[in-house]
Amino acid sequence: MTDSESEEIIVQTKSVTKFFDQTPVVYRLSMDIPRGGIYGLLGPNGAGKSTTIKMLTGCLKPSSGAISVFGYNPWSERAQVMKKVGYLPERTGVLQDKTAIKHLVFLARLGGLSREAAYKRVRIILNQVGIGNMENSIISKMSAGEKQRLGLANALLADPSFLILDEPTANLDPEGRVYVLDLINDFASQGKTILISSHILPEIQRICSRIGIISQGHLLTAGRITDLVKNVYDEDYLIDTSHPNELFEELKDVSYLSNLSKDGVWIYARCDPNYFETFWTLIPTLCSENNWKLRTFKSARDPLERVFMDLVNPQSAYAEARSSERRGN
Repeated sequence: MTDSESEEIIVQTKSVTKFFDQTPVVYRLSMDIPRGGIYGLLGPNGAGKSTTIKMLTGCLKPSSGAISVFGYNPWSERAQVMKKVGYLPERTGVLQDKTAIKHLVFLARLGGLSREAAYKRVRIILNQVGIGNMENSIISKMSAGEKQRLGLANALLADPSFLILDEPTANLDPEGRVYVLDLINDFASQGKTILISSHILPEIQRICSRIGIISQGHLLTAGRITDLVKNVYDEDYLIDTSHPNELFEELKDVSYLSNLSKDGVWIYARCDPNYFETFWTLIPTLCSENNWKLRTFKSARDPLERVFMDLVNPQSAYAEARSSERRGN
């Protein structure tokens, strides 16, 4: 039995299309999200990620196709869907003149909690997202990052089994981004299923086991990250050695295209995939035979980055990234 056969699929889209003014923002999108773990919806700005999420949460009706979330149609059965889903939109709507705690208590009461239970739950969640000391702060006076954490707290109020987070680290400083990503990992370890949308590849790679890559409304590929990068090899490699000039000359002698960076430490070596194994053996051998220290020998680009760039913009994006890297930018 394969993984896909044994896993319970809690979200499924079939040929979903969404038009705005006769322009397809999402086109024939078919995607499965299994129960448990973190699924990353990855794509550049304007790829259709937020529109997809709004359809999953019933905020938008698809122009065509079918969506199922826990067996419900999110457009016609939104109340049933949102009993199980916590949602952090890209732009959160909050009561700006209220304090953080009163805003969340109001929402918790709407969800059916008593006043006492609402205050207790809200304080737990505010501490969990790292702004417990700001419960009496007026929302309009909070920073963008603090409001983002408040939105995350709102998504967690009903203790949902499925979290949908649209750009959850937007507006956060580096420390805040790390905190929130660790928090998302904690939620996943508690058995929750999480869909996180982002255009920041390193963040997706850090916490997700599965991804879907979307661009111009099309799902380009989807699956486990380990499967997507299994047979991906880069063409450019970075080598840090104690004798870069000497190694550079040796590489010229064996017909490898190489280039010294301006600081004389990094070497860019273009490797023909047909000679991949030979290349990986050659560099350590040259350094060993000449008693040069080999500090670093790695592909210039992460395999997932290579997959992403080749799919999203195969003609220019990856080539420009390599060109920029060679210029030392």
